[in-house]
Amino acid sequence: MNIIKLESKLESLQWVDEKNLSIKDCNLCDRRDGDNLVSPIQNVDAEWFIQGASPSEYEVRVKELFPSESSGGRLFGKYIQALGVGRDQCYITNTCFCGKERAPSIRESSVCAGWKKKEWGKLSNIKGVILLGNSAIRQHFGYDVVSVVYKNGAVIESELWGRKLLFLLVHHPGHIYRRGLLIKETLEKIQKFVDLCKEGI
Repeated sequence: MNIIKLESKLESLQWVDEKNLSIKDCNLCDRRDGDNLVSPIQNVDAEWFIQGASPSEYEVRVKELFPSESSGGRLFGKYIQALGVGRDQCYITNTCFCGKERAPSIRESSVCAGWKKKEWGKLSNIKGVILLGNSAIRQHFGYDVVSVVYKNGAVIESELWGRKLLFLLVHHPGHIYRRGLLIKETLEKIQKFVDLCKEGI
């Protein structure tokens, strides 16, 4: 697999006031609407960091990311299987924590980027990062990055808060769960990424 070297944009985005807020109390952008926040699946010992876009309407209702009873959740389960670990061995989060029936705006993505610093501060065992879809990719690497439609399976090497990491760019499972050939290709890319991360940078 070819590795592209890119500078992460995440550290330069807007930071939240960490002293006064928790994620559940955040109201720094228009995306928050009542009880539409879904918290990350937090395993501080995780070896894999997986980031999606934002909670779907169903995820907001059940308060769970990628629930196994949904079509996207079932395919996400196959993504996890391709990593060779259990779901509870991953740190699973989103570009934005609050659900809306649209992709996150630049401002919303920037505000939620502030919480990524808090998330990463808890994690020390991460081997690799998997970014699901364009919202996650653009929060990390900017809006001029080529769409995942053309770069499914691309691997990026970047530094984040002093750590050199590999990032895999793949389709969000909620967008491809009916596209058999693309699913097969994506699962193969994930398996190859695992091997690459084991080799180290």
